[in-house]
Amino acid sequence: MTEESIEQPKDDNKLNEWIAFLINPTREGIEVSEPEIMRAMTVLDTLSRDPETVRLAELRMKKLLDEKSMLEGAKEEGKEEAALGFLSLGMSE
Repeated sequence: MTEESIEQPKDDNKLNEWIAFLINPTREGIEVSEPEIMRAMTVLDTLSRDPETVRLAELRMKKLLDEKSMLEGAKEEGKEEAALGFLSLGMSE
């Protein structure tokens, strides 16, 4: 499935229109017939023009990425500790 076929709904299916909007919220090449999607586009435009909202969204994204990094680091540390534990027990694999 190509990106182009996802962005352009082949029929007037509401789900396809939502998927197209979520993939390409800038509206480029999207024909929308659903009022709910039109409203979501308007709200997104309004929020993306507010510097404080954009700043808060960026801070939230940074926090989520930091948490993900910490979890991945903890998993790696746990793997290293387990490997050292097995080696200390005389197990090589």
